[in-house]
Amino acid sequence: MSHPLDHHLLARLTPTYRREAPSCFVLEDDIAIMNDMLQQLGIDIFANPDFDTWVLFALRARVDNNCWSNPIHTCISPLFSLFNHSCEPNARWATQADGTTLIVTVEQDVSQGEQLFLIYDQFARDDSLAKRRGRFRQWLDDDCQCSRCVREASESAEGAYSAGETGVASWDTAEKPVLPEDLLLKKKH
Repeated sequence: MSHPLDHHLLARLTPTYRREAPSCFVLEDDIAIMNDMLQQLGIDIFANPDFDTWVLFALRARVDNNCWSNPIHTCISPLFSLFNHSCEPNARWATQADGTTLIVTVEQDVSQGEQLFLIYDQFARDDSLAKRRGRFRQWLDDDCQCSRCVREASESAEGAYSAGETGVASWDTAEKPVLPEDLLLKKKH
């Protein structure tokens, strides 16, 4: 028997192990659903004593990083994991009424060989840069670096220094304390 995580429908699913504190253990989410999924693929992890619940936890990390969901279903497809994220996507995903069929359509003309991008959470499309970056850390493990986020971060940084050459932004108008070393520098000049 080959390793359960080497199954052709699971092997290319990239796991993301979160840096923040883990959530509480939930029997259904962490064990039952993962075991049901493996059984539907014809895999019984308990048939081989070398495989146990760590396989389920590893699978959960892969599912969390490669799934789409609606209020009723959480679905996974190895093809969905082939799309990269952008806050300015050229494709859009939607589920059919059954909640288990994923439809991907392009939103603009796409040239042959051009990469297709999806926004991983379409509900975050109109959120601020900070909110989007916070939301997408779930998948990216760092700030989103798509063209839109980089552009908005650059515009935000430029706006912070719009007060002139002094580098003092409009919010930085409070009087600063005079330190003893500042007085010594004035005396030398």
